[in-house]
Amino acid sequence: NRAWSAKQIWKTIGPNHGSLPTTHRNLQHLKDKGFLEVATNDGGETFYERPTDTHHDHFRCQKCDALRCVPCPQPKPKLTKAKILGHSTIFRGFCNTCS
Repeated sequence: NRAWSAKQIWKTIGPNHGSLPTTHRNLQHLKDKGFLEVATNDGGETFYERPTDTHHDHFRCQKCDALRCVPCPQPKPKLTKAKILGHSTIFRGFCNTCS
């Protein structure tokens, strides 16, 4: 299970299936309709993934730039007079292919 950038999707499907801006527009449309969710890596790049019922975090490979979904290791903290809306954690390292 992983998230993909528009550029990664465009390179995978091939330029014969439309331009990179067309890929961006189509992904935004799918996001707006609820078919995709957005994740942002620590470099600010947008990645798209399927919606899930459970919260998860991400692992980013420093070599191939893959963004993979990983279970969230942190329990939700108990705070008084605060409403936590969420958090985002990105683990960095090298994936099995690149290490």
